[in-house]
Amino acid sequence: MMMIFAPSKWRGLLCSAIAILAITSCSRPYYLSADFHERTDDHRVVAVLPFEMIYTGVLPENMADQELDDLQALESQAFQVSFYNQLLMNARRGKKARRVAMQDHRKTNQLLKENGIAIAESWSVSTEELAELLEVDAVVRARVEKNQLMSDLQSYGVDAAVQVLDVLTNNSARRWLPGNPAMSKEVRASYTLLDKEEGAVLWSMAIYQGGDWRRESREMIDLTNRRGARNFPYGGR
Repeated sequence: MMMIFAPSKWRGLLCSAIAILAITSCSRPYYLSADFHERTDDHRVVAVLPFEMIYTGVLPENMADQELDDLQALESQAFQVSFYNQLLMNARRGKKARRVAMQDHRKTNQLLKENGIAIAESWSVSTEELAELLEVDAVVRARVEKNQLMSDLQSYGVDAAVQVLDVLTNNSARRWLPGNPAMSKEVRASYTLLDKEEGAVLWSMAIYQGGDWRRESREMIDLTNRRGARNFPYGGR
């Protein structure tokens, strides 16, 4: 069984961004708009949105659709928090001094909640609407495809529903984890920075991260996001 959550408008935008990335990959591992500095000259604050999650593996037999939705909302926040932290770590280490501030992920998610937008719903709301709601100049949208569900997310401080995580670790599901027939974790992530005015793509990058299934989820998530954060723009001019 394959679960796909991909709003058509958002999927089309990501496909266009990935296509542009493929054209420019011979010179650099990401796409950056030719007029990036002109478009972002007045940018001051950027928000990282909850990641859109696409699960391509086989579900445990005892997992209900609502439990999958709840777990993917937790995974979405875990990837979001990780990417936000990686951006801050790069800046603190002096590797990527930036002329913009990153909105705290807790503020981002609280504003979404206060405006009645659930994590999964945020994946399909327009960039312009979200940027105005969050009072930021640009947003980072990301989409993650993976073949494993993650049961060890508490370390990210997300509001983990214990009953949902228990579904992945009880005896009936244990034979499924780490995921037969595949014995490896595969994560494909695409990151897109979009302008608040027209939702224009300013920067985009696609990443594949493979690894042994025995590797903790946090390590896989951070490894993936570290590569994306390393090439994030807004450096000093």
